[in-house]
Amino acid sequence: MRSISYTNKILAASIALLIIVMWLASCAQQSTRGPRGGPRDETPPSIDTVKSTPNLQTNFSERK
Repeated sequence: MRSISYTNKILAASIALLIIVMWLASCAQQSTRGPRGGPRDETPPSIDTVKSTPNLQTNFSERK
């Protein structure tokens, strides 16, 4: 069986570490363009009177 020398192990580990660091740096790279938005809102938001509760409570469940 052929053994790998110490310098070859260090070289392989250094190359692997370099590849990982370059991959992480490319993932964290900021995009050159801004985020794309949707169409401009023409009507302001309003309350849905059918789905809203008349007593102004949200997600209330009474404990017994």
